[in-house]
Amino acid sequence: MPELAAVLTQDTTWTFTMPGRGVLGPVAGRGAVLDLICDGHTAQTGRVRHHLGDVVVTTMDAATAEVRAHLVWVRRWVVDRRAHPDAGQHLLGQGWVVSCGSPR
Repeated sequence: MPELAAVLTQDTTWTFTMPGRGVLGPVAGRGAVLDLICDGHTAQTGRVRHHLGDVVVTTMDAATAEVRAHLVWVRRWVVDRRAHPDAGQHLLGQGWVVSCGSPR
């Protein structure tokens, strides 16, 4: 993600606000932020994977920027009625499900 790396300063600090979870973070330093965004998927070893996408800068001044993004999750689909995708979820190839909403 060279475009993102080009705009982050070495002393970048990110915090995240998630519905129902409040403010998460901070993640401090350009390297830590890039690792979270670029390498976070490989660190997720369970059935659920989270992806940060549609990153858009909404406001910016000389010292700060506010960025909005979507957190999308996918999970390994088990052939079981209880695990069948419901509204907002779509079955992908290789047995993965993507959800555009919040996980239950």
